[in-house]
Amino acid sequence: MSLTTPYAPHTPEKVKTSKGKRAVPKTMKPGEFLKFDWPEEQQWELVAATPVLRPSPDFRHQALIARLVHEWIKWCDINQDYGTIASMGMLLEKADSVLCPDLMVFAKADMKGYRTGPLTLLPKVVIEVLSRESATLDHGPKRDIYAFIGVPEYWIVDPVSGGLTIYANPKDGEYTQLPADVSGFVRSPLLVRRLRILIDGGDSRILFQ
Repeated sequence: MSLTTPYAPHTPEKVKTSKGKRAVPKTMKPGEFLKFDWPEEQQWELVAATPVLRPSPDFRHQALIARLVHEWIKWCDINQDYGTIASMGMLLEKADSVLCPDLMVFAKADMKGYRTGPLTLLPKVVIEVLSRESATLDHGPKRDIYAFIGVPEYWIVDPVSGGLTIYANPKDGEYTQLPADVSGFVRSPLLVRRLRILIDGGDSRILFQ
């Protein structure tokens, strides 16, 4: 696929593999990417045919993911037609991509029979928690990809400010950004509730209306 948002990733030219150093191809097909001998201590994604090294998450990033997972698990316990998965690979051949979102929400009926990744299902919600290095990627190419494949709802969360951006209603490869009110609350179509994220020091809370 061709990206709506231009993106020039800063990735290593070579990586250490079990057979010594290897050059990282500029472009790859998903099958080639999955067979490549990537270093175990690194996490790579394929973004519209381009290999990209994911930044190492910091404490605030991981703490916010833990909070989001906790809240979504509680919601899925009540709404038992859905389940949530964190940090699992997703194979998107239509978009020449292999991504590993921070959190995904699926219909349980779609998940039957899956035991290992990468997943080929269409999530109902994808959530990415920003890092300084990933902001351009999350707001640009990944947004384009999720809209292109038709993910109904895409969240981007800032672990520093608590800013929450929700994209929804994909049409012709583009999302509509849902508006926040004056207090920063945004309505999630799947949750059918308004929410905002409050960061207090190293702690995070999710407030609902």
